[in-house]
Amino acid sequence: MIRNAAAALVMLFPLPALAEAPPPLFVLAQPGLAAAPEPAALAEGAEEAAPITRASRGRLRADGGWTGFYGGVQLGFGDGNLNRGGGSDTGALGGAHVGYMHDFNSYVAGVEASVSLADIDFDKGAGGDIDTLARLGVRLGKAFGDTLVYGAGGGAFVDGNYAGRDEDELGYFVGAGVEHRLNTRWSVGLAANYHRFDGYGGPGRDLELVTVEGRLSLRF
Repeated sequence: MIRNAAAALVMLFPLPALAEAPPPLFVLAQPGLAAAPEPAALAEGAEEAAPITRASRGRLRADGGWTGFYGGVQLGFGDGNLNRGGGSDTGALGGAHVGYMHDFNSYVAGVEASVSLADIDFDKGAGGDIDTLARLGVRLGKAFGDTLVYGAGGGAFVDGNYAGRDEDELGYFVGAGVEHRLNTRWSVGLAANYHRFDGYGGPGRDLELVTVEGRLSLRF
């Protein structure tokens, strides 16, 4: 009788250890459930989240190229010399420039126009000065990352006076320069140019003008 009563209690009130199985330690992935990310995806995400360092900013600038329009200002000095005893002097000049450049891999070609006001007086002969200098020419150079080394040449115009009369002559210029990009928009440079104007100051008298200018340019 006791045995039958115990069996009846077990049937009515099953023990928890027997009624519930322990949960599995591992769950196998089933179709339709999200899979764990692949290592390649993790590496790609880490690369996208990597901070931009100084070196990466430099690569961004270098990849940006030199192509585009730009404008800026220049300031320097000029040394003018009139032959046949016409006099010579060194004075200041400054103005503005605009241009366009296009890069072909590491080679760069462009066109630029500039105008400067000058204060160059001749200290001999009948006396005179140079008031305005303008240039329109081409630039050809080679880029070394953020630094451009170039040569330039083209037409030039000078305006001033000599012996009490106005003088304005067309001529030419040749020169060279170097430009360095500070970032994707701003650059600084230094340029030296030789100019020649035949007939300035009268027939048979020529003007030679050498200029050295610092430059600040904005790309847009």
